[in-house]
Amino acid sequence: MNSKKIKTAIILTFAMTFTCLAAALAFAADYYKLCGKCGLKVPKVEDAVNKFDINFCPACGNDMKQSGFIAKTAGEKVLELIKQKRRQIGDVRQLKASEWFDKGETSEDKIMKMACFINAIELDNTSAKVYNNLGVLYDEKLLVNEAISCFRKAIELKPAYAIAINNLAKCLADISRYDEAVEYYKKAIELEPDNAVFHRNYADTLARQKKYDESIAEYKKSAALDKKGESANIAAFKIDLITRRFKAGAKPEDNEAVKTGAIEKNKIDAKPSKNK
Repeated sequence: MNSKKIKTAIILTFAMTFTCLAAALAFAADYYKLCGKCGLKVPKVEDAVNKFDINFCPACGNDMKQSGFIAKTAGEKVLELIKQKRRQIGDVRQLKASEWFDKGETSEDKIMKMACFINAIELDNTSAKVYNNLGVLYDEKLLVNEAISCFRKAIELKPAYAIAINNLAKCLADISRYDEAVEYYKKAIELEPDNAVFHRNYADTLARQKKYDESIAEYKKSAALDKKGESANIAAFKIDLITRRFKAGAKPEDNEAVKTGAIEKNKIDAKPSKNK
């Protein structure tokens, strides 16, 4: 009995040690030092594995003794997960670009979706639809700059791509670049004047610019175009909000309330006809 207890204790000790080490490595992987000379990000996990401080950049030899560790952002972690997924997938040439796109569209794993779309672009960088749908996923993962780049590329490939233009405007508005956003919303609405979501998103941006009368007019257009849908309900709520609170004297925190109830539609291009 004693020998069994000893064996059990040894196994439990080993398991706990392994778990603690794995947790330490996972924690360390979330931090890095940034080389001020070449820009290389050296992960803290090297610290945990090798048991010494990272004093010099392994790429250029720059002295990094005084450099502090930086916490990775959520976006950086997502980009690393995408790279890992692509390495797991293997040779990009095992499928055609259209097959990678279809594989991404049917996957429920968003990291897998993004990896597949990137593979599709690597093989064929002429599909506006792939860039748009990848941009949507970047936006969802708070990778705004990457999303904006994708939407711009989609529009470059297909200048009259109203969905991508709306998506670009939404991203620009989210980072407070309202004037640019307004211009793109106008273009999207010019291309699809009967799109209730475009009018609603445009109204949101006008409200955040404190152009309340113009905003209310756009909300009303959105509601008129979608009388039985969600746009009508959201428009009614926001018109009431603006009328009762903003026009009477807006508070700083109220600007965030304009976003309440906004349901982003028309972002993913799910049209079955073409892949561009």
